[in-house]
Amino acid sequence: MIDKTPEFVDGAIISIGLSVVTVPFLGIIGASLASCVDFAAVLGIRLYENRRFVGIRVTWSVMLKCCLVIDLQIGLMCLLPVGWLQGA
Repeated sequence: MIDKTPEFVDGAIISIGLSVVTVPFLGIIGASLASCVDFAAVLGIRLYENRRFVGIRVTWSVMLKCCLVIDLQIGLMCLLPVGWLQGA
């Protein structure tokens, strides 16, 4: 067995690095952006590492479409005023 760095260590390094870059400029939005990118990176690392053990087939075109729809939804939610659901 090859001694490798666990995915969560790679994810922690990515998260901390992105947080250091984005938080001073974007505040809490930068922290959430860093977390999103970190989760996506860890997902990619785990899919890559585990494909030799489990036959996971990922249809990347469908995955990309789903991610784009989610990004669009998040972007539209950011445009809504704070408290819109309570009628403010």
